[in-house]
Amino acid sequence: MKKLIVILLPLLLCGSLQAQDSVRVRCNSVTVSPLPLLGGSALVSYERTLPFRSSVEVELGAQGFYWERLRGAIWNCHTRPGYVGTLGYKFYFPLNRNDMPMMRRGGLVQTSCYLKLRLAYVYQWSSYDIFVGNQGWDILTERHTYHEQDLTLALIYGFQFVSKHGFVLSPFAGYNIPLMVAGPFHTISNPGISAAYAAMLTYGIKIGWAF
Repeated sequence: MKKLIVILLPLLLCGSLQAQDSVRVRCNSVTVSPLPLLGGSALVSYERTLPFRSSVEVELGAQGFYWERLRGAIWNCHTRPGYVGTLGYKFYFPLNRNDMPMMRRGGLVQTSCYLKLRLAYVYQWSSYDIFVGNQGWDILTERHTYHEQDLTLALIYGFQFVSKHGFVLSPFAGYNIPLMVAGPFHTISNPGISAAYAAMLTYGIKIGWAF
């Protein structure tokens, strides 16, 4: 009996530690940004942690859900139809020093701040009725669709909370730097609004789940 206990005890202890690690160490998260929904956009993020307090985050989204209905609105917070993709690198600063070993192992800790460098690509389009002539009182138009590609770099500061059950809450804000604007809608000095940024600013809050 004693021999059996000696053999089984290390196995049980190892299994217990692995179970605890599976609960505590979360290396992935999926989040959504509710704020872009106000402008007719949707943005979903996937984050994968790396060793040494860092992670890589990819975002994919679509925009312009309300464009045809709200394109003449005074508040001008809606977006043109299009697609958005971003790639970001995050470096974390744990708010609890005891969490540093967990971060070095590549785990998401309960409370932390981070700096994020993000590259965002936006492809968008819009259609207009262009005047081509008239027949008496009848005005003749043709439908033309114009396209634009935008590339921006952003420096973002944020706070991230991960509950013991995996719920993620992350408010953030940062400065957006236009690198390229190839199209008729915007300029470098006025990059417009997309699912990823609002002119020279990017801000919002992310909610989701870590696993």
